[in-house]
Amino acid sequence: MSRLARFAEISHEQLDPAGPTPARCFDLGRAVIRAYETTDKRVALVASSSWSHAFLCDKLWHLRPDTDADQRLYEALQKSDYDTWRQVTGRQVVEAGQHEMLNWFCLLGAMSPENMRALLTDFFAVDKSIITEDQVRAVTVPTLLVHGREDKVVPPQVSWTMVNLLPDADLHVFARCGHWTQIERAAEFNALVADFLTGSAR
Repeated sequence: MSRLARFAEISHEQLDPAGPTPARCFDLGRAVIRAYETTDKRVALVASSSWSHAFLCDKLWHLRPDTDADQRLYEALQKSDYDTWRQVTGRQVVEAGQHEMLNWFCLLGAMSPENMRALLTDFFAVDKSIITEDQVRAVTVPTLLVHGREDKVVPPQVSWTMVNLLPDADLHVFARCGHWTQIERAAEFNALVADFLTGSAR
Protein backbone atom coordinates (compact mmCIF):
# COMPACT_ATOMS: atom_id res chain seq x y z
CA MET A 1 0.00 0.00 0.00
CA SER A 2 1.51 3.33 -1.05
CA ARG A 3 1.40 6.47 1.04
CA LEU A 4 2.32 10.10 0.75
CA ALA A 5 5.98 10.78 1.48
CA ARG A 6 7.29 13.66 3.52
CA PHE A 7 9.99 15.73 1.84
CA ALA A 8 12.59 14.46 4.32
CA GLU A 9 11.85 10.87 3.30
CA ILE A 10 12.47 11.36 -0.43
CA SER A 11 15.94 9.93 -0.97
CA HIS A 12 16.75 11.87 -4.14
CA GLU A 13 15.34 15.19 -2.89
CA GLN A 14 17.83 18.02 -3.35
CA LEU A 15 17.34 20.29 -0.35
CA ASP A 16 18.00 24.01 -0.61
CA PRO A 17 20.64 25.53 1.68
CA ALA A 18 19.35 26.92 4.94
CA GLY A 19 17.75 30.33 4.59
CA PRO A 20 18.16 33.29 6.95
CA THR A 21 16.48 32.99 10.33
CA PRO A 22 13.25 34.92 10.97
CA ALA A 23 15.10 37.00 13.58
CA ARG A 24 17.76 37.99 11.04
CA CYS A 25 15.07 38.98 8.54
CA PHE A 26 13.34 41.01 11.28
CA ASP A 27 16.60 42.81 12.08
CA LEU A 28 17.23 43.47 8.38
CA GLY A 29 13.88 45.22 8.03
CA ARG A 30 14.58 47.28 11.13
CA ALA A 31 18.01 48.29 9.78
CA VAL A 32 16.51 49.32 6.43
CA ILE A 33 13.95 51.62 7.99
CA ARG A 34 16.55 53.18 10.30
CA ALA A 35 18.81 53.85 7.32
CA TYR A 36 16.04 55.86 5.66
CA GLU A 37 14.38 57.55 8.65
CA THR A 38 16.64 60.62 8.53
CA THR A 39 16.14 61.13 4.79
CA ASP A 40 13.28 62.58 2.78
CA LYS A 41 12.84 59.30 0.88
CA ARG A 42 9.56 57.40 0.80
CA VAL A 43 10.03 53.68 1.25
CA ALA A 44 7.61 50.95 0.20
CA LEU A 45 8.23 47.49 1.66
CA VAL A 46 6.25 44.79 -0.11
CA ALA A 47 5.51 41.35 1.34
CA SER A 48 3.79 38.45 -0.39
CA SER A 49 0.11 37.89 0.21
CA SER A 50 0.24 34.18 1.00
CA TRP A 51 1.57 32.68 4.20
CA SER A 52 1.82 28.93 4.81
CA HIS A 53 1.66 26.68 1.74
CA ALA A 54 0.05 23.25 1.76
CA PHE A 55 2.67 21.76 -0.57
CA LEU A 56 5.43 22.77 1.88
CA CYS A 57 3.72 21.55 5.04
CA ASP A 58 5.01 18.06 5.83
CA LYS A 59 3.10 17.62 9.08
CA LEU A 60 -0.24 17.99 7.25
CA TRP A 61 0.90 15.74 4.40
CA HIS A 62 0.93 18.58 1.86
CA LEU A 63 -2.87 18.66 1.90
CA ARG A 64 -3.56 21.84 3.89
CA PRO A 65 -1.68 24.97 4.96
CA ASP A 66 -0.90 25.39 8.66
CA THR A 67 -3.75 27.78 9.34
CA ASP A 68 -3.27 27.64 13.12
CA ALA A 69 0.33 28.88 12.82
CA ASP A 70 -0.77 31.61 10.42
CA GLN A 71 -3.59 32.65 12.77
CA ARG A 72 -1.20 32.97 15.72
CA LEU A 73 1.07 35.35 13.83
CA TYR A 74 -1.86 37.27 12.39
CA GLU A 75 -3.26 37.89 15.87
CA ALA A 76 0.18 39.05 17.04
CA LEU A 77 0.33 41.39 14.04
CA GLN A 78 -3.05 42.86 14.97
CA LYS A 79 -1.74 43.60 18.46
CA SER A 80 1.62 44.99 17.20
CA ASP A 81 3.19 42.14 19.19
CA TYR A 82 6.57 42.22 17.47
CA ASP A 83 8.26 40.09 20.14
CA THR A 84 6.14 37.08 19.14
CA TRP A 85 7.25 37.48 15.53
CA ARG A 86 10.94 37.89 16.37
CA GLN A 87 10.94 34.77 18.56
CA VAL A 88 9.78 32.48 15.73
CA THR A 89 12.51 30.00 14.80
CA GLY A 90 13.57 28.80 11.38
CA ARG A 91 12.42 25.30 12.31
CA GLN A 92 8.93 26.60 13.12
CA VAL A 93 8.77 28.37 9.75
CA VAL A 94 9.74 25.19 7.88
CA GLU A 95 7.37 22.97 9.88
CA ALA A 96 4.46 25.32 9.14
CA GLY A 97 5.31 25.64 5.44
CA GLN A 98 5.74 29.38 5.96
CA HIS A 99 8.94 29.69 3.91
CA GLU A 100 7.55 32.55 1.83
CA MET A 101 6.71 34.49 4.99
CA LEU A 102 10.34 35.43 5.65
CA ASN A 103 9.69 38.67 3.76
CA TRP A 104 6.95 39.42 6.28
CA PHE A 105 9.53 39.25 9.07
CA CYS A 106 11.48 41.96 7.22
CA LEU A 107 8.30 44.02 6.98
CA LEU A 108 7.50 43.62 10.69
CA GLY A 109 11.07 44.53 11.58
CA ALA A 110 10.68 47.76 9.63
CA MET A 111 7.44 48.56 11.46
CA SER A 112 8.79 47.86 14.95
CA PRO A 113 11.07 50.88 15.69
CA GLU A 114 8.18 53.33 15.36
CA ASN A 115 5.66 50.87 16.86
CA MET A 116 3.56 51.21 13.72
CA ARG A 117 0.17 49.58 13.75
CA ALA A 118 -1.05 47.59 10.79
CA LEU A 119 -4.38 48.40 9.18
CA LEU A 120 -5.82 44.97 8.53
CA THR A 121 -8.87 43.35 7.07
CA ASP A 122 -10.23 39.96 8.07
CA PHE A 123 -8.12 36.81 8.21
CA PHE A 124 -9.18 34.39 5.49
CA ALA A 125 -8.03 30.78 5.75
CA VAL A 126 -8.27 28.95 2.45
CA ASP A 127 -9.04 25.68 4.20
CA LYS A 128 -11.75 27.21 6.41
CA SER A 129 -13.15 30.19 4.54
CA ILE A 130 -14.19 31.08 1.03
CA ILE A 131 -13.76 34.66 -0.17
CA THR A 132 -16.87 35.49 -2.15
CA GLU A 133 -17.04 37.64 -5.26
CA ASP A 134 -19.18 40.12 -3.33
CA GLN A 135 -16.39 40.52 -0.76
CA VAL A 136 -13.89 41.21 -3.53
CA ARG A 137 -16.22 43.77 -5.14
CA ALA A 138 -16.45 45.52 -1.75
CA VAL A 139 -12.74 46.43 -1.90
CA THR A 140 -12.95 50.00 -3.17
CA VAL A 141 -9.39 51.23 -2.60
CA PRO A 142 -7.20 51.69 -5.70
CA THR A 143 -5.49 48.39 -6.41
CA LEU A 144 -2.56 47.44 -8.64
CA LEU A 145 -2.40 43.85 -9.89
CA VAL A 146 0.90 42.64 -11.40
CA HIS A 147 1.30 39.28 -13.10
CA GLY A 148 3.81 37.40 -15.21
CA ARG A 149 2.38 36.01 -18.44
CA GLU A 150 4.38 32.79 -18.08
CA ASP A 151 3.50 32.27 -14.40
CA LYS A 152 3.18 28.51 -13.81
CA VAL A 153 2.28 28.84 -10.12
CA VAL A 154 -0.74 31.15 -10.33
CA PRO A 155 -2.34 31.29 -13.81
CA PRO A 156 -2.66 34.83 -15.23
CA GLN A 157 -6.39 34.20 -15.58
CA VAL A 158 -6.65 34.69 -11.81
CA SER A 159 -5.61 38.33 -12.20
CA TRP A 160 -7.96 38.82 -15.14
CA THR A 161 -10.78 37.57 -12.92
CA MET A 162 -9.76 39.88 -10.08
CA VAL A 163 -9.45 42.99 -12.23
CA ASN A 164 -12.99 42.40 -13.47
CA LEU A 165 -14.29 42.11 -9.90
CA LEU A 166 -12.39 44.94 -8.19
CA PRO A 167 -14.08 48.28 -8.88
CA ASP A 168 -10.85 50.35 -8.98
CA ALA A 169 -8.09 48.03 -10.13
CA ASP A 170 -5.36 48.24 -12.77
CA LEU A 171 -3.64 45.15 -14.15
CA HIS A 172 -0.16 45.01 -15.65
CA VAL A 173 0.99 41.75 -17.26
CA PHE A 174 4.71 41.32 -17.92
CA ALA A 175 5.60 39.28 -21.01
CA ARG A 176 8.43 36.74 -20.77
CA CYS A 177 7.99 36.66 -17.00
CA GLY A 178 7.11 33.92 -14.51
CA HIS A 179 5.87 33.99 -10.92
CA TRP A 180 8.40 36.42 -9.42
CA THR A 181 7.67 39.65 -11.28
CA GLN A 182 9.49 41.75 -8.66
CA ILE A 183 12.69 39.77 -9.30
CA GLU A 184 12.50 38.81 -12.96
CA ARG A 185 11.54 42.33 -14.09
CA ALA A 186 12.82 44.23 -11.05
CA ALA A 187 13.51 47.67 -12.57
CA GLU A 188 10.21 47.80 -14.45
CA PHE A 189 8.31 46.44 -11.45
CA ASN A 190 9.79 49.06 -9.13
CA ALA A 191 8.96 51.87 -11.56
CA LEU A 192 5.42 50.56 -11.97
CA VAL A 193 4.81 50.42 -8.22
CA ALA A 194 6.41 53.83 -7.65
CA ASP A 195 4.15 55.40 -10.26
CA PHE A 196 1.12 53.75 -8.70
CA LEU A 197 1.98 54.88 -5.17
CA THR A 198 2.65 58.49 -6.22
CA GLY A 199 -0.45 58.61 -8.37
CA SER A 200 1.46 59.59 -11.51
CA ALA A 201 0.20 56.48 -13.33
CA ARG A 202 -3.43 57.56 -12.92
